[in-house]
Amino acid sequence: MSGTTPATAEQVYGAYDHSEVRVSHILGPHKGLSLYHKTSDPGLNDAISSGQVLVDAISGFPTLAHDFVNSLPANFLFTRASKALARNASGTYIEFGTDTPRFSGFLGGLVIEPARTNGVRNPRCEGPALHNGIPALLRATVAGGIITGVTVVNGGSGYTSAPQISAVSPSGQGSGAAFTSAISGGSITGITVTNGGSGYNQSVGMYSRPNQPLTNWSNGAFHPIARGTENGVDYVDFRYRLGVTGTGGTLYTDLVFDTAGSTAAVGQTWTESAFLKMVAGSLTNVSNTSVILYGGPSFSDNGTGGLTLTTTLTRYSVTKTFTNAGTNNASPRFSVTATNGDVDITIRVGWPQLEQSGFMTSPIVPVAGTPAATTRAADTLSVLLTTLGVGAGGATVVVSGVVTDKQVSTEQAILSLDPDTGATDTCENVILKLNSQEVVGRGFYGGAARSDQPLGTVALNAPFKVATTFIPPRSFQHSMNGNSSQSRTESNSGATFAILRLGNRKSPGWHLAGRLTRIEVYMPPAEPHELSAYSRV
Repeated sequence: MSGTTPATAEQVYGAYDHSEVRVSHILGPHKGLSLYHKTSDPGLNDAISSGQVLVDAISGFPTLAHDFVNSLPANFLFTRASKALARNASGTYIEFGTDTPRFSGFLGGLVIEPARTNGVRNPRCEGPALHNGIPALLRATVAGGIITGVTVVNGGSGYTSAPQISAVSPSGQGSGAAFTSAISGGSITGITVTNGGSGYNQSVGMYSRPNQPLTNWSNGAFHPIARGTENGVDYVDFRYRLGVTGTGGTLYTDLVFDTAGSTAAVGQTWTESAFLKMVAGSLTNVSNTSVILYGGPSFSDNGTGGLTLTTTLTRYSVTKTFTNAGTNNASPRFSVTATNGDVDITIRVGWPQLEQSGFMTSPIVPVAGTPAATTRAADTLSVLLTTLGVGAGGATVVVSGVVTDKQVSTEQAILSLDPDTGATDTCENVILKLNSQEVVGRGFYGGAARSDQPLGTVALNAPFKVATTFIPPRSFQHSMNGNSSQSRTESNSGATFAILRLGNRKSPGWHLAGRLTRIEVYMPPAEPHELSAYSRV
């Protein structure tokens, strides 16, 4: 019977009825049928697949087989020095307490992430009272590049004091205009031009600013009209109304998520994200909507994530590595670009985030009512080898999971073995390389890194499976996703390994950005020629 011959469990039993066998049905993300046997016949080490049934003929019994659905295996230690968020089975974000593992019922598995800080101080969209009404529609009259008047097409409603009035023009076209407004009964009744400015030779957009912006935000033309939660996400609905005169050029208006931004520097990589949704109105005369990340103080070094708003609350992101030598600040924003006509649209905005990272991580929010930059601590998971019963004979550890993104600043450890004492210059790891999807085995002994052992590449957001055999004191073998295994014997005596870490390394943390879905431990360990069968996805 070859490794590619379809077979049923009954056929395997019949062909090898002299073997000691056990059949177990694996649930969760590893659905299928696995046959574990104890025999010296190497022919049984082939994996036989038939339809949805996978029969892995491997020579050890799993002493531990655990799916990370809603619990940890006995004796495993999880830590995280902060609260954190993840989605439940219905897709709603819920909060997990300090040192409480996040099991994502929506995506599946145990969430493991590095520490991150959200530089947006008010992602919960808290602040003054909402605009209880409709923004006015205003239109400029232009002659010779000067704004000579402003017509109140619709005075709107809900104004509690005379609002600030602004004009927007294409970049480099028009500046200096200033206005005052008058209201009666909550509506704008008139606009006075106190300075007509100059250079308004193309289209001009007019808008009123809300009386009070959200805490630490700059609302610009975006009037907050409703507040609530959707799928656990705090949001505010903003109505954006722009009256446009003339044609030519594009009109940019920004919703600034944090007026202070975050301290940044040239060469750093930052990611901005936000939940967005179109609630009412239309995209007529809107050429682009985007999350945009500016590098200050000149704001010429920017990254733009163009997007198409839908009626489904969706999280969008943009990542930018700053290249201007003078960059000292990162400013996160949402932008609407209008052309050649009036715009009226209502947009839902929730949980904006700014983090120094090459990708967005799970949302980070402060305690309600206390706006401030907030840090989510790293997730760590470990277990003492003695509690697993691992002795001088060693073991094979099989770890399954998903990598959600590659790191641009640090490597990611899928698993790591170390003495758990003293310095951290001795350890054996399976890692995802820096800014790469390549997985390697790599040891550190006496502070010196050994040559990488290539194990293959992972596809982002796709399952991986890593199998590692270790036999004290220094014999190692690694395989991933059924690829050929790599073996190495370490000559450095060093300390005896005492702890297994999953999704992290002792120091530096090298935390995984992703999820762990399953762990299996086999004793005695796999035979060298069969490890790839253990790692087959």
